[in-house]
Amino acid sequence: GRPVAIAVAWVTLPELTVQVARQEYTLLARGADGARWRFRAIDSDFTAELDVDRDGLVRDYPDIARRI
Repeated sequence: GRPVAIAVAWVTLPELTVQVARQEYTLLARGADGARWRFRAIDSDFTAELDVDRDGLVRDYPDIARRI
């Protein structure tokens, strides 16, 4: 798929400051039970491939979290 760039708001804790983060998502694969997306933080070198279910909720975020 084509990359789609968005801007999101992050709220830091405990300061409660708001920061803007630019992100990019690219659809890699879609199946009956969900999809795989490539996430890229535009302002850093961070990338990850995310597995999501049919509702778009993350099932696996490598090295960060896995839904059980």
